[in-house]
Amino acid sequence: TSNEIINKISVAEQRILITKDSDFYDSFIIKSEPYKLIMVTLGNTSKKELIEFFSENFDAIIEKIKSENMLLLSKKE
Repeated sequence: TSNEIINKISVAEQRILITKDSDFYDSFIIKSEPYKLIMVTLGNTSKKELIEFFSENFDAIIEKIKSENMLLLSKKE
């Protein structure tokens, strides 16, 4: 599915897009699409580490995306 179609679905259905693809970040900045964006910049992480990150931070992510249109998730250093 193309990014354009994914963005259109996100806007039409008011869905949040979670991605590591920087093209969606660019689209959000330029066109305010998708509807809401969670941009994951955790570097080279395994699926297990990614699941652990979301599990540990799920409640905070949900609360933040309620009031923000875009979140940038990165590792704390």
